[in-house]
Amino acid sequence: MKYICLGYIEPGKFEGTTDDERNAIFDESELGGIQILEARALNHAVQLISQLPGFKYGLGPVELRPVADISEMMKESERRQRKDTSR
Repeated sequence: MKYICLGYIEPGKFEGTTDDERNAIFDESELGGIQILEARALNHAVQLISQLPGFKYGLGPVELRPVADISEMMKESERRQRKDTSR
């Protein structure tokens, strides 16, 4: 299952770090803010998140939500729209 992880930085947390701490955070990050995780279940996603730099360095809260696959709904909507315009 896929989960989306939204990271928040509390005001003043990042500014209060040393240059070395900031560089360590940047060196460990591919992306800041939003990440998509592939996990077996919610508890596995929590384990994965605990390894993220923002979480490890205590920069702020992390929100975790399951991702819904709406591709089939989108395809059905496109089919209905094509049907409506062909009349």
